Amino acid sequence: MVVAQTFSLGTLHEPAGTQREPQLCPQGLAEGFLEEEFWLNAELSQLQFLASAGLIHHPVEYCIRATSQLCDSLLPGPKEVLFLGTNPGPFMNMVWDWLGIGGPVLTPPQEHPKQSVLGLGCSVRGECGARLWGFSLEPLSREPQYLRSVG
Repeated sequence: MVVAQTFSLGTLHEPAGTQREPQLCPQGLAEGFLEEEFWLNAELSQLQFLASAGLIHHPVEYCIRATSQLCDSLLPGPKEVLFLGTNPGPFMNMVWDWLGIGGPVLTPPQEHPKQSVLGLGCSVRGECGARLWGFSLEPLSREPQYLRSVG
């Protein structure tokens, strides 16, 4: 069975492909970031995939507590550099120890039997993530203001 794949990137009020104008975040950078994340998640949830795609996860829906903690911790004000991602699995010690993020992560409604969502309980270490976080932490020894410019 084949399911038609559509890419509806516009809302009902704007055509697909329309670029949104940058908006100031009167409620704060962290809240504005989360609002944008919810908007993008809603847009992406409209995508349709081939039936062979199997499971589609929406981590914004089941990782909201950890995501909110991250935003509150790292986005108190403007940043020069912002690393975006959703999978802290390969570098959990950085999430716990350096960022101070913890607590439960819900599981998605369906999981692949061979690839469970472990959330913050993941113990797998990935070299790519370790290198990225190593790169991010290295300037801390030289510049105490580092967290003000990187999130």
